[in-house]
Amino acid sequence: MRKLILTAIAAIFSFSAQAQAQTGWDFYQRCGTGAEAGFLNRDFCHAYVAGFYDALAATGRVCTSVPPNDTQLVMVVQNWLRGHAAVLNQHPAHFMIRNAIMSSWGCQTR
Repeated sequence: MRKLILTAIAAIFSFSAQAQAQTGWDFYQRCGTGAEAGFLNRDFCHAYVAGFYDALAATGRVCTSVPPNDTQLVMVVQNWLRGHAAVLNQHPAHFMIRNAIMSSWGCQTR
């Protein structure tokens, strides 16, 4: 039983380390092609990007009268990543996704 618990804990830390180490390039390879973010990764890509949007909206960092749908979010992120291909492997995915969302729906500061 103890071995099972330790294995589960190690797996959890392993998964979280992989998620933190994901670069913009890693995310682009998984979610950067096609309007629907690929057949196998569609749910992951849409949920991941929608989660970022929801977090930014909850903190008042995005401003839009009509929130974008998940497909629009993914398409905007994909296009932004393509436009910044030279630096995809230099930044974490969360940084790149935040910048993509903020470039389209970020609130204007006065």
